[in-house]
Amino acid sequence: MALYAGPGVLYWSGDSKYKTGGVETTWPRVTEWALDGRLGMYARLGEHYGLFSHIGQVIGVDSGDDSAGNVTWWTSHHDGSVGLAIDF
Repeated sequence: MALYAGPGVLYWSGDSKYKTGGVETTWPRVTEWALDGRLGMYARLGEHYGLFSHIGQVIGVDSGDDSAGNVTWWTSHHDGSVGLAIDF
């Protein structure tokens, strides 16, 4: 079993398109740079597999371009995962 804690750097970028009533709308591309404080563990269950999980808090700054120009805002959200890890 191993425990880990510490900061991480997060980069995210994406946009969105959706269609409603025959009208397609495209949202502007958003980019996020953030710090991710997290606490996690890895537990080996057998010779080649184990479980992992982590929880964290992300605090960052997002930016995007829209009709008003370049827009920037602060954001925060929770982060977490759990899964099966397999060694090859």
